[in-house]
Amino acid sequence: FVIIVGLIACEKSSNQIDLSTTTDSVNIAVNSCIERLYSSNIRIKYCFDSLLQDYRCPYNAMCIWEGYAKARFTVSINNLQHTIELYTPNVQSNFKADTIISGIHIRLENVTPENGDPSSTYDDYKAILKVVGY
Repeated sequence: FVIIVGLIACEKSSNQIDLSTTTDSVNIAVNSCIERLYSSNIRIKYCFDSLLQDYRCPYNAMCIWEGYAKARFTVSINNLQHTIELYTPNVQSNFKADTIISGIHIRLENVTPENGDPSSTYDDYKAILKVVGY
């Protein structure tokens, strides 16, 4: 009985991500959610609610300004829900690319596909979030 409990405990802990030593990368499609279990039993659910603006350099264009995209996310940490709006990283520092919620640093790294990609639709958009520990 003790061995079985030990094996179950080991299996459960191997599914957890330790944010104090690891950076997590969350790749999430628009209108969907991903849930992760981190060490210390912190459960975070990331939802990519919508792409609010996309002023990035258009597909196949040469631009002198990279532009930006703005996205809305719902982040639930142990069932406590937060709505955040983040911009893709760019040269304008007044656009917020990251936030800290309950000691967890969340940054919008990128949005794909490129703005105006003719082979994609709104449902093809994905956001890459970088999550760093507490």
